[in-house]
Amino acid sequence: MSTARALLATLTVALVVVLASSFSVRAFPLAQTSASTGGTAVQSEPEWTAGAMRLGSKLPMPKVVKKVNPDYTEEAKAAKIEGDVVVQVRIETDGKIRNARVIKSVPKLDAVALAAVKQWEFVPPLLNGKPVPVLADITVRFTLQ
Repeated sequence: MSTARALLATLTVALVVVLASSFSVRAFPLAQTSASTGGTAVQSEPEWTAGAMRLGSKLPMPKVVKKVNPDYTEEAKAAKIEGDVVVQVRIETDGKIRNARVIKSVPKLDAVALAAVKQWEFVPPLLNGKPVPVLADITVRFTLQ
């Protein structure tokens, strides 16, 4: 096989691989925008999370100064539903929660957990002595007594 012919064959194969890869990426995206799996909602990050830091080694969970406990709904009590609802919140520089969403669901308890957590207040989270907005996951445990 001549050098020109070998080069043409290699370029043709490379073009086919690129086109096939492009098609595959569009047909089978790796990111889910929404799904429901085992009671847990999987969603892409909402835009209100932009610019906020995640809690971790540099930023411990800020101290809660106001905590509102959710009330069991009568429907959930009657159905004897228990479990943990996990709410992702954005704590602003004034210590208040401006945005929240359920990231781990327990049907019939999500709304009351979300409503209660939105009323929580914190000592403003600090980084290098300055308040910063942070994202935190708060677990609300529901157990029947």
